[in-house]
Amino acid sequence: MIKKLILPSTLAALIGVTACNSDSPEEFVYESSSSVQVTAFSLKADSKVLDSLENVFFSIDLVKGEIFNADSLPFGTKINKLIPDITTPSTASAVTLEYPREGKTDSIVDYLTNSTDSIDFSQGPVSLTVKSESGTVSRTYKIKVNVHTVKPDTLMWNSIDMAELPTALSAPTAQRTVKFGDRYYCLTTDGSAYSLASTSDPSAPTWDVKTITLPFVADVNSLTASADKLYMLSADGVLFEGTDFASWVSTRQIWKAITGIYEDQVIGTLQSGGAWKIASYPGLKTWDAPSDFPVTGASQMLSYDMPIAESPQTVLVGGRTPAGSLSKATWSFDGNSWAKVSRSNHELPVGLENMCLVAYDLFKVPSSTWSPVQYPALLLFGGRNIEGAINRTVYLSTDWGLTWRQAPELLALPKDLPTNYGASAFVHTTTLYPTRSAGMWKSLQLRSLPPQCVVELPVSSRVSTLVDQWACPAIYMIGGYDYFGKPINQMWRGVILRYTFRPIC
Repeated sequence: MIKKLILPSTLAALIGVTACNSDSPEEFVYESSSSVQVTAFSLKADSKVLDSLENVFFSIDLVKGEIFNADSLPFGTKINKLIPDITTPSTASAVTLEYPREGKTDSIVDYLTNSTDSIDFSQGPVSLTVKSESGTVSRTYKIKVNVHTVKPDTLMWNSIDMAELPTALSAPTAQRTVKFGDRYYCLTTDGSAYSLASTSDPSAPTWDVKTITLPFVADVNSLTASADKLYMLSADGVLFEGTDFASWVSTRQIWKAITGIYEDQVIGTLQSGGAWKIASYPGLKTWDAPSDFPVTGASQMLSYDMPIAESPQTVLVGGRTPAGSLSKATWSFDGNSWAKVSRSNHELPVGLENMCLVAYDLFKVPSSTWSPVQYPALLLFGGRNIEGAINRTVYLSTDWGLTWRQAPELLALPKDLPTNYGASAFVHTTTLYPTRSAGMWKSLQLRSLPPQCVVELPVSSRVSTLVDQWACPAIYMIGGYDYFGKPINQMWRGVILRYTFRPIC
């Protein structure tokens, strides 16, 4: 009698030696599990389906018997006629593929004799069965070719549940939100009273809200925060500083506008003897403002580090010049001097003021690998032109403002997002889990978010594991004003869909 058992290869070898020396009348023949292993899986090149299709990486889970591409193929890829390239032991006696057909019986392909036959992966998982040399041991694998059901690099925008600002005021007329320390603060006013809302997580359904008093009539739209100080102008231009919202002290500086923060200095503009100046505080330095410098209405001033620079750099875009025209340019500051850094033929196509500017990493997927590559970018949206018309175009820069172009359609603002200028915008990273969506935000009917548990990101091993939590950076846009200057008492959030997909590591 011959008894065949399947055992791990190392154990089979050891027991095999013992069996050879046995006086037992029964003959045992042991076959290793490696005799039915799939050691490699890929797809044959087919440029009609997808460029570099052969470079798509497939994971092989030998424990669960699953073969899949962790990084889904691009949206719309046809997978009904793909030719697999499968590596199995040369001793395998049979390798068969069975795939479902809608309204018909399953189709079975003998891979050993018909390795160039195309397989339809569009109707669900395909079964791959490998039999050992003797034919008595077999293993069946489930093959799934994943394709994105949505375009993963779409910037989706959501509206919060009640679509209202976090405020204790019934009819706020001005709003500004800043990050100070590890919390976000939303200051609103109705012209006589002030409300302050705060949270450590803007995606949470509620903020801590209270009314406050200020020792001056505040220009709420000028509120700015450094790492350890708050700054705001009074209605008559006096610069106040504070370490919290309860204590404010006059700096005795009279400014026209606050431009932004550079390290521990607040930067702004003022007029002296009829000439426009750029000023810093507490450094008390001033620079002559160039004739085309944005003295008011520029975007947020963002800071970044460059490997070749000795000090941090800043960038701001657009704004109103001393002559009253609107700038199309990008300006930068290194702590010592200001320079217009945008290229004249690649600036914004139209001058704008009071836009939102955020630094937000995007993705590109080269066809040579079909693995997403993350890269830094600036997104600019909102604002208004010289006629007062609101800008709805999203502009994109991948070189810190040196060049600008219209962002692709996937990054466009949805029609149901209110047109606005003067909104507060920032990027906040939230932790996502497989069992919940990204925060407590409602999705729009026209561009709703897909389920959060989608397999994503490239893997480097044959067996992969889904993570149970991951970081999701999102753009938050709060408040702003409509064409008539009426406040928009809403908060919005945008997130690249790829960030919401559950990664594999």
